[in-house]
Amino acid sequence: MDKINTQFKTETMRRIYTLFFIKKLSGRIAIKSYILLVLIYLQSKLIFVQAVLHNMPSPTDIPALYHFYTYAFLNTRALVQITIIVALTTIVFMLRDFFRKDASLGYMR
Repeated sequence: MDKINTQFKTETMRRIYTLFFIKKLSGRIAIKSYILLVLIYLQSKLIFVQAVLHNMPSPTDIPALYHFYTYAFLNTRALVQITIIVALTTIVFMLRDFFRKDASLGYMR
């Protein structure tokens, strides 16, 4: 009898833990994180980062950096522009959800 209770408890707790992790993996911030990871992966395949870093002006020259990134964004392919815009929008919404006082996120600030 004791073995049956232990087995029942183990199976029940396994189901509870599974549901807990699925709920955590499907939260608002988690879903946006997955979207962001996919976009970063796409950008890594579309953008040659080493060439961008080689052509980039000094990080201390802020006006030159602004012009560099503006011209780089405007003169790149449409798919890269779309992924950058979607990634930035996703980051904004993630930050909004992170700082929002909402019980449905699983925590209270």
